[in-house]
Amino acid sequence: MPGSAGTNWWKAVFSPASVTDANLRISGGGADNAYNVSFNFLNQNGTAAYNRLQRGTVRVNTTFNLDRFIVRREYRVVARATLRRHPER
Repeated sequence: MPGSAGTNWWKAVFSPASVTDANLRISGGGADNAYNVSFNFLNQNGTAAYNRLQRGTVRVNTTFNLDRFIVRREYRVVARATLRRHPER
């Protein structure tokens, strides 16, 4: 029981944590265009009790050659969730 004599607080609060980091990238194009699409998902359990981070990212890059002009675009969407709570709440 926490708070009792002889409690190992380091062991009660901290523990090994797992990390998952998944990535996928797709790219291609032709003589006048190119594209790159990437997806990322991170799930990281914190070493402190009741602490976790999740993040997802999507990124899109495009390039078009129009005669004398080069048009480049980049789009990025990020979603993030952090869990930090006491187990009794």
